[in-house]
Amino acid sequence: MTDIPGTTRDFLEESIDLRGVPVTLIDTAGLRNTDNPIEEAGVERSWSLAEKADLILLLTDPTQPELDVGELDSLDQEKVFSIRTKADLASGDVSVVTGEGIDELMERIYNFALPENSTDATTQVLSSARHHEALTAGCLALQNALTASQNNEPPDIISVEIQEAICQIGLIVGETTTEDLLDRIFSTFCIGK
Repeated sequence: MTDIPGTTRDFLEESIDLRGVPVTLIDTAGLRNTDNPIEEAGVERSWSLAEKADLILLLTDPTQPELDVGELDSLDQEKVFSIRTKADLASGDVSVVTGEGIDELMERIYNFALPENSTDATTQVLSSARHHEALTAGCLALQNALTASQNNEPPDIISVEIQEAICQIGLIVGETTTEDLLDRIFSTFCIGK
């Protein structure tokens, strides 16, 4: 990629965590009409990615003449955020030089990315992060239980790990059924003897 217009053919992809919401950003070649077959390949790839995208950030430079990107009308306009860049030089929405408008843009992306039926966005995102941590801890505990079982460790050692996994699941569903589940799992073992 270079600063010279029309020379970008590939795209850059980066995944970010936006306050607990996973977002994949893809920077593509600019959208423009061109007679250059090499540049056209990059533009076609950009259109293909735009059609598949959940959200399109259409960045325009207010210091340059407006480009005709007629095909843009064929896209779902609810998923197109038109953003004027270079707010430090002209009447724009964002500036990477000064940081102007970046927080507002990130907020718009965040709100767009949230599940539609979310009643409390903050709680849902925090809950998702908490769920991820609980699932990770639960998986680790189950892995430890499996390793202990394969190493012929005593059942009470294995049960501690399984109990931890159950606790982690309980954190997600809001209930703990540790004793009931352990009773069923270890009904054939004599734990602690």
